[in-house]
Amino acid sequence: MKDLTTKVSAQPGAAPIDGLPDAWHWSRLIFNFDAILTPDHEHLLEMRVMGRYDATVARAVLQFAREHSTRIVSSDQPLVALAGFSCPGWQFDTVAAVSPDVHDNHAQDDPALHKATYTLFPGYRCEFSGTETKDEAVHLFRYALQPTKLDREPAPFLRMRYDNQRTKSHSIGPDRGLAPCPSC
Repeated sequence: MKDLTTKVSAQPGAAPIDGLPDAWHWSRLIFNFDAILTPDHEHLLEMRVMGRYDATVARAVLQFAREHSTRIVSSDQPLVALAGFSCPGWQFDTVAAVSPDVHDNHAQDDPALHKATYTLFPGYRCEFSGTETKDEAVHLFRYALQPTKLDREPAPFLRMRYDNQRTKSHSIGPDRGLAPCPSC
């Protein structure tokens, strides 16, 4: 997409992040937004935080994602989990990136910007299999993981199906569903 710099810097209240080229921060209502361009300036990596905000972890997420941006934008997976992340004072060990097929950021206001945007959030390696389908990625992103909250606990999930012979209860169909797992 051409001229992402102009589009992002034009967000109301957007200000450059000191010492991080091609990165901006802005806030609106209860949300804080941080975004950075990929090195080729073709994609936007964006993080949204609701509630408690920490600029240090946001900056670390942006830097880590930019370093791994080729893996993010070249993947055919709807959710890419990048292990090896760390930020002092936080337990997160992974940065997740979801594709435009999963998130709806900018979809109403600017469809072209939406298609160029990957949404980032810090997470825990135990929350991701690395083989999520689009439906699973949508479920995890929109309902299960609370990706806009920094003060969340790990929320691991298992893929499962069952057929209880004694009670005759069972899951429906051959596909596996996602079920919460007690801990990482």
